[in-house]
Amino acid sequence: MSLLKKWFDTDKKSSEPKSIQNQPADTFWIPLTSLDQLADWNDQQADPIYVFKHSTSCGISKMVLKDLTQRLSAQRGPGQYFLLHLIEYRAISNELAARFGVVHQSPQMLKIEQGSCTLNDSHYSILDHTWS
Repeated sequence: MSLLKKWFDTDKKSSEPKSIQNQPADTFWIPLTSLDQLADWNDQQADPIYVFKHSTSCGISKMVLKDLTQRLSAQRGPGQYFLLHLIEYRAISNELAARFGVVHQSPQMLKIEQGSCTLNDSHYSILDHTWS
C-alpha cells in the first residue's frame, strides 16, 4: 500500500505528482506534463527535441534513466530534453504515438527533428545512442 501511495500520491500544496516534485532542481530534464507543451513543437524548430518516456514502476526504466542522465549530464548537444512520466501522463504518451507514428514502449526515447520522429528506441537499446 505505501508503495502505491508513494507513486500516486500528490503533495497537498501541489497538484504535481510526487515523482515530478522529487526531481532534482539542477536537472536538465524538462517535465512533460501537458499536451499544450506539444503545441510549440513544429517543423521549423532548429534544435532537436528529445523525450524520455519513463515508467516509475519499471526497474529497467529507472536504471536506463539514471545511466542516460549521467551520460547526458557529462555531454549533450543542443536541444530540449523532456521527461514524461507515463503513469501520470499516459494521454501525452498516446498523443506522441499518434502524432509521430511510434509504437508505445517503456522506457522509450524519441528524437524529434523538424516535426518528425527521426529516432526512437526502447529499453537498454536507448543506451546505444548518444542522443545529442
